[in-house]
Amino acid sequence: MTARDQNVSIIKKKNRYKVLYRGEILPGSFQTMEEAKKAEMEFVEEVDKRRPKKKLDLTGKKFGRLFVLCEDPEPYISPKGVKTRRWRCRCDCGNEIVVLQNALTSKKDPTTSCGCSRRDYGEDLTGQRFGRLVAVKKVFLDKKESNGVVSGWLCKCDCGNEAVASAKHLKLGETQSCGCLLSEAARAKTVDDNIFGHVESTALSLLKINGKPRKNNKSGVTGVYWNKRAERWIAKIGFQGKDITLGRFVKKEDAISARKEAEEKYFKPMLDKYGWENKKD
Repeated sequence: MTARDQNVSIIKKKNRYKVLYRGEILPGSFQTMEEAKKAEMEFVEEVDKRRPKKKLDLTGKKFGRLFVLCEDPEPYISPKGVKTRRWRCRCDCGNEIVVLQNALTSKKDPTTSCGCSRRDYGEDLTGQRFGRLVAVKKVFLDKKESNGVVSGWLCKCDCGNEAVASAKHLKLGETQSCGCLLSEAARAKTVDDNIFGHVESTALSLLKINGKPRKNNKSGVTGVYWNKRAERWIAKIGFQGKDITLGRFVKKEDAISARKEAEEKYFKPMLDKYGWENKKD
């Protein structure tokens, strides 16, 4: 009795060896045990071929970046009419694709992603410096780039912060810091050009005499508004980091006058001192 099929055995009858299958003697007899065993193996292999094979279930399995969700209801049919099972998979990058079963299970060149792995820059950048950034490890980007790249590099910035950038942006010099470099450049420009006119704790660019009020201003004059609880018109002015209340008035005209006088008192001397009048809107 063989290990492959317990229903098959070899018996000896009248000095001849015969193969017995499920109690019935198969046609043919053999002079030696070796010949009988060979016939037995051939018969078992033929039986195995005819047995219906159990369908392979790939659901829930992982192949590289691909996670198998389910079998696709529509198999692939070749030009010769041969059907091949297909599986719906979700890639680590978020895309869903349908893959042939033999492409997933192939040992030579299996399909392991939606194609995103081929678009990634495969070079190891670990430890390399790009401006203020030093590449630490490869990670997935928060958002897939327009060219399909989904992975990038986690980098440590000289300022202590971390940043994630694609290999392309790092190698082209488009990303050189966590953002601190740009912030410092902007601050330096502001200081050098003094584009806002920061002097004596005041931004001269914000000192507007008869300036245009905001859209939500109901009085028509900056610094003048109606206080519903107090039932009064309030006049205020901001100067050198302080919010100065000029008074509460029954009449709007009085509040407006107080604001105009305060602009002449606080704003005009400062503007005249630094010659900012020509830069006013």
